Amino acid sequence: MFEALVPTGNLEELHRVAAERVAFETARFGPEAPPIATYEEILADTDATAGNLGAARAEVDRALSVIYKAFPTGKNPKVAEILQTRAAVEAGEGKPKAAIATLRAARDIAIAFPRAAVTLATIDTMLSQLVARPDDTTAARRYLEEAIAAVRAQAPKSVAQLLA
Repeated sequence: MFEALVPTGNLEELHRVAAERVAFETARFGPEAPPIATYEEILADTDATAGNLGAARAEVDRALSVIYKAFPTGKNPKVAEILQTRAAVEAGEGKPKAAIATLRAARDIAIAFPRAAVTLATIDTMLSQLVARPDDTTAARRYLEEAIAAVRAQAPKSVAQLLA
């Protein structure tokens, strides 16, 4: 359902449906049900995109709290995805150093999961955007090169590999 709403750009509808899912999952399975983390992340992402950073911060923190209860070690691709959303909120809050640290933590998790190649590439791309400077793109290039290398390593038959 969410995949169908994303391309439409209708963030209000996406937010409404995610909020409904949080309420449903909470009523049916309790406030720590793992699916709630996904829906809270969607809420955080849509609120951050709309500029509602206070709500986004609370939602992404809630998503992390729930997902860490499900995966206490944090070794799960979903944790990396939620950390990626947290970094976007931090960047929106004007905290680039915190966002970079969060993305590095997400990257450390994602790199261990071959099926997380897209998440890993997105994390490295976000890192490159955060460190890019008009007068010096060296660090940004390094992250983009790492993204390509990581995706090639995790998904050898990827488009990146075919284009090489």
